[in-house]
Amino acid sequence: MQSLGVVIDEACAAVFAARDAQRRVTTLRVSPAIYEAIVQGKARELERGNPVMVLGLDVVNDASLSGEVAALE
Repeated sequence: MQSLGVVIDEACAAVFAARDAQRRVTTLRVSPAIYEAIVQGKARELERGNPVMVLGLDVVNDASLSGEVAALE
């Protein structure tokens, strides 16, 4: 399993590429495994009622993705 840091780093590069192409992205769809890792890491933020966000993007659990996969919308 890749580390969450690698997945986030790859997502960050994809966000910059999208912005360079003048494509607006608002959502980071991730596999259930990655979503759980993010939720665990942000437990205090979530307890305060904050949404699940990474890199300024809403994070969505997408069961159609598997493993350490993320996609931008």
